[in-house]
Parts: sequence; C-alpha cells; structure tokens
Amino acid sequence: LSVGKTVAAAYHLSTREARRELEVRVNNKCLEVQQAPKYFGVRLDRSLSFKKHLEEVKAKVTSRVVLIRRL
Repeated sequence: LSVGKTVAAAYHLSTREARRELEVRVNNKCLEVQQAPKYFGVRLDRSLSFKKHLEEVKAKVTSRVVLIRRL
C-alpha cells in the first residue's frame, strides 16, 4: 500500500453523516482524505449523488461539442 498514492473517503447516504471528519492512518502516516475521489473513471462524492462526476462529464461533452461545431 503506497501512502503517497492512496486516498481515503467515507460514503453515506445521509449528507450529515457523510460530512464527518475522517482520519485514516497507515504505518502511522495519515492518508489524504478526498471529498470526491475518482474510482475507475467515476467521481464518487461522499453522499453518492454523482453530482461532481456529472459536472465533469458535462464539461467534457460541452468542450467536444464546441470542437465539432467548428468543423
């Protein structure tokens, strides 16, 4: 387990519970905690709403549509 490459995140369907502070240690070193880490290309936020992921997909699609329109 590479502490430098590994991130921690907590997930919960209750927004209140998902906002809890998290501290995970491996070999006495704290892992970075991310609000919405990316797993297999999908951005997962703490409440599993996929808002961040959909925002990123929308931005990609918009930029590609602009490129296609220029053709």
